[in-house]
Amino acid sequence: MATSRQWQLEHDSAVQSERYSVPAIFGPFADALLERASISPGDRVLDIGCGTGAATRPIARLAGESGQVVGVDVNQASLEVAASVSPTDGAMIEWVEADAEHLPFDDGSFDVVVMAQTLQFLPDRAAALREARRVLRSGGRLVASFWASTHSNPYFEALTSALLRLIDDTTARGVASVFALAKPEPAVESAEEAGFSSIRLEQVTLRLDLTPVAQFLPQHMAGTPMARGWSAASDSARAHVVEQVTEAIARFGPQVPFCSHVLVATA
Repeated sequence: MATSRQWQLEHDSAVQSERYSVPAIFGPFADALLERASISPGDRVLDIGCGTGAATRPIARLAGESGQVVGVDVNQASLEVAASVSPTDGAMIEWVEADAEHLPFDDGSFDVVVMAQTLQFLPDRAAALREARRVLRSGGRLVASFWASTHSNPYFEALTSALLRLIDDTTARGVASVFALAKPEPAVESAEEAGFSSIRLEQVTLRLDLTPVAQFLPQHMAGTPMARGWSAASDSARAHVVEQVTEAIARFGPQVPFCSHVLVATA
């Protein structure tokens, strides 16, 4: 998901992400995150780093018609794609272009703040968590997810390795950047410093169907900020990446494990 000015999607990439990566990966993990958010009808919910709305739309269903839902992102292309998707049931969604470190909302405006695969991309995580705490009412809830280790995410591990060998370092490092909080202690410490309490951390593993990998992987790469590096590579190099990733994850069968940290805290 587009979450900071370090992770920017062009419009075509945002479309590709919504079409392929959201249903395959981000949507299932958004649902798992929201199971821990305890969102009720009538809640006011802010989705920080909403991207194309993978978590925002199910939030709207949970909050219901009496709820208030706002999706915030700095990436205009992602917001345009999010707004173009057919409206969901439940609360109306307001899409706002804003920086996570400088939210344009009053103190105590929300009951729940969601950060789905957002925190690892932010240049100032501490400031973003202080802002999340500020806009939450007393007793409000923060739920955040960020990928666990590369070893527990074999598709990403194989993809990063193949890109490094066959494409270039920049493209590989771009994919690897999603694991900036694979060791979650800095996130927990920043949440504590921001004033959150009752902080709970767990790991969530889902087994997801990426078949056929030969079709999914190119579409996945086209929906990332590394799309240009991927498309600039030779047909042969891209084909070898697909081949190596397919071989690396074949031992898991059609259901490949993905693992994310989930942090839940109280304002």
